[in-house]
Amino acid sequence: MGKLLLMRHGKSMWNADPSNPLLEWKYAGAIDVPLSEKGIQQAIDAGHLTKSIDIDVVYCSMLIRAQTTALIALAAHDRNKVPLLVRDTEDPEQRGLRAHKEKIFEGSHQTILPMYCSYDLNERDFGRLAGMFEREQKNHFDAKDLECFRTNWSIPFPMGESNADVFDRTIAFFERHIRGQLEQGKNVFICCHGFVIRVILAYIQKLSPSDWQIAMKKEIRHEKSALDVPNATPFAFDYIKSPNGPLAGEFVKCPDIENSNEKQVSSKL
Repeated sequence: MGKLLLMRHGKSMWNADPSNPLLEWKYAGAIDVPLSEKGIQQAIDAGHLTKSIDIDVVYCSMLIRAQTTALIALAAHDRNKVPLLVRDTEDPEQRGLRAHKEKIFEGSHQTILPMYCSYDLNERDFGRLAGMFEREQKNHFDAKDLECFRTNWSIPFPMGESNADVFDRTIAFFERHIRGQLEQGKNVFICCHGFVIRVILAYIQKLSPSDWQIAMKKEIRHEKSALDVPNATPFAFDYIKSPNGPLAGEFVKCPDIENSNEKQVSSKL
């Protein structure tokens, strides 16, 4: 039985603390913004939560905030494997992960943890809103339009991507590279971005576009939803193979990692 571990990157320098009026918030999206000091600490904390989970392969975006989060978290890992980054090509015509097996010597799986980075796992492209302060967004767009861009399934950000666009590229990548690893019983760690994690959750939980919109509106109101993805908070699913083939495989959510660790600590006291 394989395990799927999902985690959003730590807070970036553009969303370090949305509640602090002195730190104005921006959409980063496809812009390569690094982690903030808070985001670095979140990655350290996440590493301590996940250090005992055996990980066979890591998938990440091409953006530095996701890669840094994964590398910091993996530095605390019990298995002492060294992450080896394999980055996707910049040529769109040649895009798609390559194993680069010639760079990984036979037997090195005992010490090397392959970490594949792909453009297909990059954050949603927020188009004209990327890099724009929140107050500027409100000057250019109606509040209802801003909510619609974020929550609607098929309406894109101006000059950017829709949620459906992100779903299509992410799930195509998932089926091409990740499900096969789970079918082999491997434990897969995906560290990337809010909207990418959300479309994976929607896919494995079989949410419809209307379910998505309901959940995203709850998220905007800071209510608990099926698409709630806090920064640097790991959560896992067991992958149950099906005799009817890979696409019939089921994902079963594991107990909350943080709560599980707290129970283990309290049982030792």
